Amino acid sequence: MQDMPNNETLNVVNSDIVVLTKLASGVGWDSIRELSVYRMLYLASILYSFKYPHHDNMFSRYYHFDIDSAGPYSDEIKKSLVFLESNEYLIRNDNSFKLNPERADAVLKAAIFSEKENWLKAIIYILGLYGEGKIYEFVIRDPQYQDHIERNVPKELDIEGDNKTIRILNKFKQAFEKNIGDKATGINDTEYLTLYFEYVFSKVVKGEIDL
Repeated sequence: MQDMPNNETLNVVNSDIVVLTKLASGVGWDSIRELSVYRMLYLASILYSFKYPHHDNMFSRYYHFDIDSAGPYSDEIKKSLVFLESNEYLIRNDNSFKLNPERADAVLKAAIFSEKENWLKAIIYILGLYGEGKIYEFVIRDPQYQDHIERNVPKELDIEGDNKTIRILNKFKQAFEKNIGDKATGINDTEYLTLYFEYVFSKVVKGEIDL
C-alpha cells in the first residue's frame, strides 16, 4: 500500500471525506454514495459562504467545483476517493463507500481542524434531519448550477462571494432572522441551519415561496 502523499490539498480532502463518512455513520448511514460525497461537500462549501459572508471560505482553497450532468463535480474529490479506496481507507460497495475502521484512524489522526469538523457535523445533521433526497433536490435545483446548465456555460461554480445561490439564500435570511429574533446571534451552526431550513421549507410547503 502507498503511504499518504505529501500533498496539502489531497491530505485535506482525504481528511474531509473520511470525517464526513464517519459523521454520516453516526446518524445511521452505513455508507455514502459517491455522488453524494460531491453534493455534500458542495453544499457544505456554499452554505459556509452564506452563514459566514465575512470569513474566508475554508473550502475554497482546496475545492473547485465544475458542472456535471449528475451535479457539482470536483476533480479533487475524485482523486481523493480513488486514493482512499486504493489504500483501503474506504471500502466500496457498488457506488457507495464506508469507512474501513482499521485504516481510517490514520487519516482521522491527521485531521486537526475542529472548526471544519464542527461545520461538517452541522451539515450532516441537517442531511439526517431532512433526508438525503431533500438535499439532493436542493443541490440539483441550486440556482447557480441551473443558470450554468441553461446557458451551457463551461465555468467553475463559485462557492463564495456574490453568486445566484447565495443571493437566493440571503433573500430569506433577513426574514428568517427577524422571525427568530435575538436567538439568531446566540445559537450554534447546527441549530441555525436547522431553523433556517425549517423556515424555508415551511414557506415552500405553504406555497409562499418557490425555490
